[in-house]
Amino acid sequence: MFLPIKANFTLPRFPIMTVLVCLVCIGVHIKQQSEWHDFNMAIVKFCATERGHIDKIIFDRLGAGQDIESCMQFMYSLTEDPEKSEAERIAEVVRPMRPLTGYNLNDSRTYVSMFLEEEIQRYHRLVPGDPDEGLAYYTGSWNPLTMITSSFAHGSWFQLRRSDYAFKHISGVTGSALPV
Repeated sequence: MFLPIKANFTLPRFPIMTVLVCLVCIGVHIKQQSEWHDFNMAIVKFCATERGHIDKIIFDRLGAGQDIESCMQFMYSLTEDPEKSEAERIAEVVRPMRPLTGYNLNDSRTYVSMFLEEEIQRYHRLVPGDPDEGLAYYTGSWNPLTMITSSFAHGSWFQLRRSDYAFKHISGVTGSALPV
């Protein structure tokens, strides 16, 4: 583990670069927190919607349950998996489900698949995309904005504070090496 050690010399000037990097990190993190808050509020609104009796049965059978947390996890996993298409994810979820009362297995799967397609459309209308998607940098792409924002993104206030602390304490080295 790296423990930062403060450089034991004084700088001839104020460490502008250090302060600038710390402020950019804080700004990006505040934007992250704001987007995650909006995302979570939209998912809660989606999951708190009153549903009909059959809809509740379907959600129970699929493991989404009646509580908001189960619904949030279910819908997030159903809509935010980049490895599979929505149709593949729906088929995967519907395959092990037992038939609905009054329907045979194939009719149940068709009905539930159509129900989930409608729910996913409603989800996309109400819930914004994954908040981290805008900050993520994929090496196969050429997007300078996400190159920069992904460098300054942090997962929590603790991680942000720890990084700023470390950067501040090595600023004697970086501050003297970087011209401003």
